[in-house]
Amino acid sequence: MSDDVAMQDATSEEETQRLVDIVNNDSDVKESRAARTPVLKPGDLTTQEKMALIDLVILFASLQEPEPTQGEEAQTYHAFLHKVFTRWKSDKEENEPPLLDTREFPNVSVQAGVLDEDYIEHHQADHRGARLAGAPVFLDFFLRPETDICMEWINDEPWHDEIFGGEARPLENGWGFLWRDKNGQPVSRGDVTLTDDFDNITDAKVAVILKYDQDKLLRVAKYNHELVITAARRRIRKWASDGTESTPRVDEDDLVDAVDVDYETTLASDCAEDWFKRAERLVTRLRAASS
Repeated sequence: MSDDVAMQDATSEEETQRLVDIVNNDSDVKESRAARTPVLKPGDLTTQEKMALIDLVILFASLQEPEPTQGEEAQTYHAFLHKVFTRWKSDKEENEPPLLDTREFPNVSVQAGVLDEDYIEHHQADHRGARLAGAPVFLDFFLRPETDICMEWINDEPWHDEIFGGEARPLENGWGFLWRDKNGQPVSRGDVTLTDDFDNITDAKVAVILKYDQDKLLRVAKYNHELVITAARRRIRKWASDGTESTPRVDEDDLVDAVDVDYETTLASDCAEDWFKRAERLVTRLRAASS
């Protein structure tokens, strides 16, 4: 075992022991509870049941920004219990594992320009003036595998490279930029004039990358928290049904660990940085070959 792994294990054991001490000192507990008695608040749980939530408290703490420091475990423990019972009690319907929220256009895009002239092709109907001169145009960023989710076309049009107007990176890179009208339909960069908010296209791209990343991090954080909280609620529902005569059970489908939590979040800035590094290497080789 490496020194780093041994240190992490020791730290985890110390954190667990501190939480055990906190639970043992928690006087807001039930001595016992009959089977099929609803659990309405943290104080309706027994000490043993609260002990059986410690693994989730530790995971909950790891998701905080910034992560709680030593000495803040009690505050985190009570914040966790408060979150579990916010607008919830054990006789509510089953808590299914959460799903990661999808992107919503245009909330994750940046209004970066306006149309130079009317942009109605192939006898398309204009939807609420979205493609008339002066109409707002949004710069969007997409990442696979979210591409199919975030592209909600008004027409059942197949995906074609030509819709990018030369602005998207090749599809094989798995990401790109796209100019869209307010209805989400693609428009060509050549028909767009930047707003006064941006001096150049690079500034607009930086803005949309930052907005994409902020939205992605918020969605992932919400998903991770809900994953832990719904697992706690499923456990408590079962304990409420069982009563306190037996040891609080933790079934396999109510376990959550770091593997389940979405730590490996792919951000737009990561993709852009990787692409430009590879492009820089390519330019260097081309210059060397031509010299």
